[in-house]
Amino acid sequence: MGLSIFDERTVLSNRIRFQLADGTGLKALLGAAGTNGDRLDNILLCNSDGIDHIVVFWEVSSAVNYCIGSINVPAGTGHGGAAAVDAIPHLIASGQGGFLQDNLSVLNCSLEVAVVTGEVDVVAMGGYF
Repeated sequence: MGLSIFDERTVLSNRIRFQLADGTGLKALLGAAGTNGDRLDNILLCNSDGIDHIVVFWEVSSAVNYCIGSINVPAGTGHGGAAAVDAIPHLIASGQGGFLQDNLSVLNCSLEVAVVTGEVDVVAMGGYF
């Protein structure tokens, strides 16, 4: 049955924005979840900056950052009629229906290169168990 057997109990919608002053440091997209963890169904990436950006995703467990993937987000993605990029298909195994996280893990993001003129938005949608 795959992930369809999981029933999310509460809606989850978190967002972060990388701006000029933010540099390339880590930002928490999703803190430690409720008592039973969470599932992310979409992580939408938009880029209004003048250059392409690589968004790097890190899962934090026991205070250690583990890189779980990175996605190129072309300049203009999610703006002017261009579709946003969904990171989920790049972060999970083929055939899974979402990104599962236990109740103690944290999901962080960073940029490989700092924003020049615009912004890079990361929006996570899913639910808590």
